[in-house]
Amino acid sequence: MKRRLLCTIAMAVLFVAVGFAQDERVDVVYLKDGSVIRGTIIEQIPGQSLKIETRDGSVFALEFSRIMKITKEEAPSTQSMRKSSGSSDTRFVASVLMGGLIYGDFWFATGVRLGASISRIVYVGMTVTTAFGDLTAVYFGGELGFNANIRKITMQPYVSVGLGSIADYSSLALGPGFSLTYWITKDVGIGADGKYMFVPEISDAFGLVYVSFVYQF
Repeated sequence: MKRRLLCTIAMAVLFVAVGFAQDERVDVVYLKDGSVIRGTIIEQIPGQSLKIETRDGSVFALEFSRIMKITKEEAPSTQSMRKSSGSSDTRFVASVLMGGLIYGDFWFATGVRLGASISRIVYVGMTVTTAFGDLTAVYFGGELGFNANIRKITMQPYVSVGLGSIADYSSLALGPGFSLTYWITKDVGIGADGKYMFVPEISDAFGLVYVSFVYQF
């Protein structure tokens, strides 16, 4: 098989900004230093301390001497979840990918995934990946999907569309993908990412599977 590394880079990514109105009510703790923490109070010792868990799974232990007031409020979709930590409803995410390409056999591949989580629900981003060895391949594409957050786990089904070259064929490639991230801290996670890509020009498909090292900021 003739070796050749083809780099044909172009993409069209649709960015969708979606506003979601939420009816749920959350516990809101106002601190004397001006910070505000929104979430669910999971433990409270009257007159001494309480623990509040935010929607991303972080838990804050607070002494009552720091608290100005505690209220129950409707959760706004465009407001910061925690002013004290500086987080917002839009988070940028960067992942380093290490895994392989499946095309008749398993070939080592690595890549980078960059994107943004909007309102903690909509995900837009892109992936650049390359396979090495007797089979060379390059893929560059945009992604659009959704986040499902369950405590410290983020599940993310998405659709990927872009350009790829595999086995000396370059063509449009499209297909579904799915990633799963476990957040070790509120900003650092580890997970798995996989996508099934169909190449219409050769009426064939290939798969990409990775272990992902994730950082959000």
